[in-house]
Amino acid sequence: MALLAGALGQAVLLIDADGNVRHANDEVARVFGVDRDRLAALGSLPRAWAGVVDTAGEPVPYDRWAVVRTIRDGVRIDAEPVGLRRADRTIWLTVTSIPVADPDRPGRRMAMLLLDSVRHELFAELGPLDQHAVLASAFDASPVAMVVARLDGQIVHCNGAYSRLQPGRSTTDGNPWWSFVDHGDRPELFQRLAELPCDGALQLECRGRVGGDGAPVIVQITAAAVRRNPTLLSIQISDVTELRQSELRYRSLAESIPVGIFELDRRGRFIYANPLMHEVTRCPGDLAGRRSLAFIHPDDRERSIERFNQALQGHNLSLEQRLVTATGEQRRVLTVGRPILDAGGAVIGVLGNLVDFTEHLLLEDRLRELDARYESLAAQQARERLEAQLAQAQRFETMGRLAGGVAHDFNNLLGVISNYAGFLAKRPDLPAALRHDVDQIAEAARRGAELTRQLLLFSRREQLRPQRFDLGRALAEVGALMTRPLQPSVALRIEAPTGLYIEADQGQIEQMLLNLLINARDALPEGGHIAIRATVVPARSRPADTEVLLEVTDDGTGMAPEVAARAFEPFFTTKPRSEASGLGLATVQGIVEQAGGSVSITRAPGQGTTVLVRLPAC
Repeated sequence: MALLAGALGQAVLLIDADGNVRHANDEVARVFGVDRDRLAALGSLPRAWAGVVDTAGEPVPYDRWAVVRTIRDGVRIDAEPVGLRRADRTIWLTVTSIPVADPDRPGRRMAMLLLDSVRHELFAELGPLDQHAVLASAFDASPVAMVVARLDGQIVHCNGAYSRLQPGRSTTDGNPWWSFVDHGDRPELFQRLAELPCDGALQLECRGRVGGDGAPVIVQITAAAVRRNPTLLSIQISDVTELRQSELRYRSLAESIPVGIFELDRRGRFIYANPLMHEVTRCPGDLAGRRSLAFIHPDDRERSIERFNQALQGHNLSLEQRLVTATGEQRRVLTVGRPILDAGGAVIGVLGNLVDFTEHLLLEDRLRELDARYESLAAQQARERLEAQLAQAQRFETMGRLAGGVAHDFNNLLGVISNYAGFLAKRPDLPAALRHDVDQIAEAARRGAELTRQLLLFSRREQLRPQRFDLGRALAEVGALMTRPLQPSVALRIEAPTGLYIEADQGQIEQMLLNLLINARDALPEGGHIAIRATVVPARSRPADTEVLLEVTDDGTGMAPEVAARAFEPFFTTKPRSEASGLGLATVQGIVEQAGGSVSITRAPGQGTTVLVRLPAC
């Protein structure tokens, strides 16, 4: 209101309970002809001016001054015409006196005076009758509803604002001025009017219904006895519905928001605190009037005082600090705030928000503890996996050495058997009855030689002959070779363009492909489909390089998880021992790793198996 008054050219004064001028804006200098510094130096009002006179020029006792009544009774006085008698002249004003809290002395009031000097130099030159005419004109033109009424409520005179508040109401219709007040609020109004002293005033809020549609409102009623005629009352009625609704919305928001909201005076004492502030501080009583510093941890108080003083100089504040509750509990909070300014721009306090993030910190500590435990457990599990892999690798290495040695010696024996079988088969005098037996011996030797070759591949003791060749062309040749071994119910599809060059032992790669196709065929006892697909993809370890991805997929029975986990173990097989050696996939792994690649299996029980082979492209 003071800012609005300043914008309209009004002088604004703040007077404390001792009559001292606490603040004066620039407009005061124009009204009184005294600069602001000199006005403050004049001291209290009784010493600053000779006295206050009414419109008839009669002195008004000090205890009837508007400023005194406002500070003493806490009432608002609107547009009261007065004169301030100086030694050389009388200054004519209309005074609006509003009660406000004294920020430096909790529990005591000050008065904010809005002084309007417009037309008052001319007013001072008018005679008494003209002065009354001017006041009557101001009365009728006031935007505030004003009524002069008898003690029984009958209206003697009302201005246009009251007529708009009560359409159709006149001074002759017999209705009392308070007829718009709700019946529930009338008893208190009547009691306060009955207790109104001749030299006093009352102010209260009532609910009512006004206008042609009877809209519900909240009004502020200010009433005082008319001077020299105590049988009449001067009444002002202000619609404060929007203001109270705004205050209610603000209070509802402040009390429901999950953030502490508080207001401090210049001494750091609480003026207001929302429910969350009481919850955070665990304060059993009202926080109003308590020192905020009492809730700050002793080690954080110096920094808190420093930031508070900066806020009193007009700066925003933001700091993290420890709060000690009324029950002795420590909380970690974030406090942000901004200065509160009065109508003249002076800082009268601090409005702040408080966020309690203690639980958040405790949760973070718990999460860090769990992370540490998880990392420790993960490290232990990784160590155990590495130890198991090392042990398995050592077993494989030992098994490979044994298999390689046995295979080498066994291969020599098979060579002798195969040679003698050949010699026997070439003898012309070999009886026909024995020729079949000799052929069986030669076939068994061949199969044994193939097994020893797989053992040598597994043990990686076979001599490699790496060369650059086209994997796409090799796939086509192997596919043609496998057409006959595949039963008619198994369909083979190969998708591999030519130009997929790799560097490896071509014979071993072809052996690997045959092993994968035989495994896929054996997974389709009732028939099905086998698909081989080869493509060039970015290398996983070095995205700038490329590798050939070979996918061999069947739509057979698939592998159970425990079978897939052991699929590459040597001598592990789910087939009868008479039908398989258990070296098929172990040999595949050995060939692929010797070529610098990797092999893995993806499976879904009942949906088939896919073997993924990655080989460096060249």
